Amino acid sequence: MNKKESLGQEPLVGVPKRDSSGYSVIFLLGPTAVGKTDLSFYLAEKLSASILNCDSIQMYKGLDVGSAKPVEENKKHTCFLFDEWEPPFTCTAGEFRKKALAILERELAQRSVLAVGGSGFYIQALEKGMYSVKPIKPEIKTEVRKMYKEKGLAHLYKMLQFLDPKYAKQISPQDKYRIFRGTCLVLSEEKPVSLIRSSFQAQRLPWPYLKIGLHLPREVLLKNVQFRTDKMIEGGLLEEVQGLLKKGLADWPIMKSVGYKEAVLYLQHKITKEEMKMHITNRTMQLAKKQISWFKRDKSIKWYVSERKNWPVIYQRIKERTLD
Repeated sequence: MNKKESLGQEPLVGVPKRDSSGYSVIFLLGPTAVGKTDLSFYLAEKLSASILNCDSIQMYKGLDVGSAKPVEENKKHTCFLFDEWEPPFTCTAGEFRKKALAILERELAQRSVLAVGGSGFYIQALEKGMYSVKPIKPEIKTEVRKMYKEKGLAHLYKMLQFLDPKYAKQISPQDKYRIFRGTCLVLSEEKPVSLIRSSFQAQRLPWPYLKIGLHLPREVLLKNVQFRTDKMIEGGLLEEVQGLLKKGLADWPIMKSVGYKEAVLYLQHKITKEEMKMHITNRTMQLAKKQISWFKRDKSIKWYVSERKNWPVIYQRIKERTLD
């Protein structure tokens, strides 16, 4: 932890009634290499806000170059969840959420917080909570599947109506997947799906928040990715990975992430340097495509082209919405 002290007119997402302080969580989202980090530092300065890292790789100590961690800039701002965990520990979304909520509880009493990252699952866990149910036992699935084959979907639906009438009412009698899943879940958890869902909804982020997304044309994003790949390699990616391998971290799951996996293959003489650069670029673009698809499903995100000229506009909108 380092220390230094086009949005529409829709209401804030989350809890619509903000507290008297007016402080809020501002999510800065979007694909890798789109420019979230630079905007976050600009907004942190203008809003006197702190920064909460929501990038699943930058959370680890020793993963600086390959994660594009803004080490020097972080020293100028109040930042959290960078260098939080030591390898070979692997953080789960649930553990991240627990840490992040404790930070927000403390920080929002005095300032707004910029939650910055492209790790959609971690951000979803923070915003909406964790849908925590134990794995359904194979024997339960087998039994429900047997009932379906012998007595049909209508019988299974009637059974679900008896077990969980509220949930059954919300789905179609022809929805095979949800009927099967719902019946298995009720039998496994020994409580209605509707009750599980209501418990899940109660975990939503209990502070006002808004979400800003950044995007770029594909050809511009590709240039950013190529530039960053070259910068990583020139900035010591191979030396960083060599150090991690010397610590016996070759089998650490995080070493399979973009950049680190390719560097390991190069150091093992399995690919050339040019192939390493090409694979890093290609996998980064594939990751960006997945991130874009994930975030595009969220209709509450307000999107901006990631250009410096838009920064003052974004700042003004945030100020009007959260700090007036």
